[in-house]
Amino acid sequence: MKTYIKNKAIALLLFVLQLNSFISLGQKSTTLDRLNAKHFPTTNVLKIVYNPLDANKRYYKYVPLSPKKVNQDIPTYFSIREKDETLRIVAEFINPLKFSLSLTSKYSDDPNIKIESDFFASLSETVPKSISAPARSIGTAIPKSSELLPEWVLLLEDKHKLDPDYKDYHLEVAQDFNDLEKYLVGNFTLSTGGTQTFEEHIYSAVDNLKASSDGIIFLTNLNKANEVLKELNTVAESTIKAELAQLIMKMSSPKNFNYKPEFNVYTLYSIEKLKKKYNDIMTEKNVLKKSYENLLERMNKIKIVNGEIILTVNDVAFDGEKDLTIDIKAKKFILDDETLAFSDGESHEIQFTIILRRPQVEASGGIAFLAKPVTYNSYNIYVDGTSFKIGNSETKKYVLPALFLNYYRSLGDNSVLILPQIGLGTGKEYPTVFLGAGYVIPNKFIASIGAANAFNQTLKSGYEVNSPIDSSLANDVTNVYVYKWEVRPYISLQLKF
Repeated sequence: MKTYIKNKAIALLLFVLQLNSFISLGQKSTTLDRLNAKHFPTTNVLKIVYNPLDANKRYYKYVPLSPKKVNQDIPTYFSIREKDETLRIVAEFINPLKFSLSLTSKYSDDPNIKIESDFFASLSETVPKSISAPARSIGTAIPKSSELLPEWVLLLEDKHKLDPDYKDYHLEVAQDFNDLEKYLVGNFTLSTGGTQTFEEHIYSAVDNLKASSDGIIFLTNLNKANEVLKELNTVAESTIKAELAQLIMKMSSPKNFNYKPEFNVYTLYSIEKLKKKYNDIMTEKNVLKKSYENLLERMNKIKIVNGEIILTVNDVAFDGEKDLTIDIKAKKFILDDETLAFSDGESHEIQFTIILRRPQVEASGGIAFLAKPVTYNSYNIYVDGTSFKIGNSETKKYVLPALFLNYYRSLGDNSVLILPQIGLGTGKEYPTVFLGAGYVIPNKFIASIGAANAFNQTLKSGYEVNSPIDSSLANDVTNVYVYKWEVRPYISLQLKF
């Protein structure tokens, strides 16, 4: 029996050491990183400072009474003292037409909670139950009135020369051509962009956005760009159509059909030709305008307040029960200067996790050395002749394998204090609870001291070893003993593999 118990203890020790190796490999760096988590700003607003030139990822740390900006590298973890907080993450302005910033967040289980839960659940039976841009074309200079239908206008001019009655009509038509051509291929004035061609109004607005050096200027230029789009939509949908309709009406005047029969036919042909030219020009303009509209739609989704880019459009909640991982992607914004088509280029990732500021928990296997041995009792019932008697198999233990649950506090210099430590013995034969504290050298070993509380079988009052008992109690040895605590000082060493 003693050999069996000894072999089982050795097997348990090997199991604990193997478990310790597995746990430590998975936790040694994470635990230390979590302990050394930087404090999330007390304002609950974290400001990211991203430099696209060197891809440095830093955050702005407020230093009281200091006029200087203090930018620090973004850590793996930020910690927050209180639960149920609402957090905001912003970024120092970076021109969205050069780099785009996007944020996603996700919640995950706090490993401390899982370690504690797994520890007590798995060992509950241990104690008995009780981006450059290309060049672009931006339109032509103010055209002559013959830009759209030069032949028809020349014929009308000849008619005017032959018949003075056609002079006023000719001048009206020529003016209508000028008015229409001004919007289609010439310069016209918008309240926000001066006098330019249709395309130049768009390109100038985009150039102003690209040149914006801070968030406030960018918002001002974005508002102007939105007004340009609004006015161009009015020009495209109302003004140009109205000018075209008026010109076609003038060209269809009965005066033309009193001129020459062949001119009448030619006028109808010219009207259809004018419509086609109009459609071709407006199709090209609308393609550019649509690209411009798509670009502004993306820019308008960016929330800028006080010159800073708000990455958390809806502030994120931190309840302290789960870790909150923030993933920010900085993507190069690639814009074609001529078509205004855009796409995302290479991406840099900024990731960190926000955790509750608390002692970090780690499970580790180790050996506890008792200052005074515990004599473990294992009572039984045996038959002596015609009577039943109480027997006992005693086992002395100086050394006990155990699984420990360590609560860590950082001393601030990568050294770690354990406070407190809870341990559980490794078998039902020798149930033991350890309570102590100690010191850790990260990734090497843990040394701790404390009290080992042995949960030992103790005979009930009135019973003694080798004394007879009533036959009615002989079928269940637990009738004669109870479990009681026996306290011993211990020193523990837990290796960190």
